Amino acid sequence: MGGSAAPRPHGRELLVNAGLAVTQVWAAAPVSLLAHLVATATSAGAPVLVAWLTKNILDGVAAGAAFGDLVGGAVTLAVTGAAVAVVPQVSRFLTGQIERASSLYSTERLYRAVGRFIGLGRFEDPESLDRLRLADNSTRLPPWS
Repeated sequence: MGGSAAPRPHGRELLVNAGLAVTQVWAAAPVSLLAHLVATATSAGAPVLVAWLTKNILDGVAAGAAFGDLVGGAVTLAVTGAAVAVVPQVSRFLTGQIERASSLYSTERLYRAVGRFIGLGRFEDPESLDRLRLADNSTRLPPWS
């Protein structure tokens, strides 16, 4: 298979492309992006918090602490456990929101750019039309895929 595939970006070009993707997502859905970052941080820190709370409860039981002293830790552990169960679904929802907003944003930008074309020459040129179709197809994908 001697096909000539386009070279994969690397180094500086990869950083530039990642910066453009983040800029596009930020412009399309800043609130959803921030909420997704919070959800990601929560899902990363929750297992550590669960382990720490469990250790504190077990240490209290081993030390013979009163029931009232253990209830606060147990309630916090239960809330953290609920968060561990809910955060992945919230994260999945936010990812969908970001993908839809980003797709709409990039489609709108493409259509505005095409609307600025003067004449029909670009639509009659097969190479230009291929690039336009490729750009239209790429608006349906999230910028990180």
